[in-house]
Amino acid sequence: MQFAGTDILKSVRSLSGGEAIRLQLCQLFLGENNILLLDEPTNFLDITAIEALERFMAGYEGTIIFVSHDQAFINYVADLQYKIQAKKLVQL
Repeated sequence: MQFAGTDILKSVRSLSGGEAIRLQLCQLFLGENNILLLDEPTNFLDITAIEALERFMAGYEGTIIFVSHDQAFINYVADLQYKIQAKKLVQL
């Protein structure tokens, strides 16, 4: 997630918004979870971080349920897609 060298020595308070989000994603994915719920996980991430997130999510062994408006991201990561239509959940 683009942390290298002395980045690991930074205090959490000194991280930029994007760095803080990347750190939270690392904590989430490295935790002992078997299901993750993510709301717009690519917000505030640059292209390199999004690509790293895509690779990580594609290799994640648990279940990930996420909401995104980034269709390229959805197409790369999702095995199943659903939409809400007429107040019902419909598989695409």
